[in-house]
Amino acid sequence: MCITFRASEPSGKSVAVVATYSAGAKSVTREIAFELMPGAKASRTIDDVDISSLVPGRTLHNTLKYAAGTVTLERAMLLPGAIPLR
Repeated sequence: MCITFRASEPSGKSVAVVATYSAGAKSVTREIAFELMPGAKASRTIDDVDISSLVPGRTLHNTLKYAAGTVTLERAMLLPGAIPLR
């Protein structure tokens, strides 16, 4: 599976990020909002993604970090089963 993130320019106290999860010729795309805290170097959010169209019966539970215009995947767990991927 490949995961890509595309962050927009911050707007006020938030930034929108488009995340694309792909495997083979299939993909799942979703928008994630990060709340920006004044003075903080980074913002984090938890995101649960239904990837059953890519991997039947599965969900990804992710911890994502936004800092300086870049989004990184800090932790990922495959559900059900709480299988750590990262």
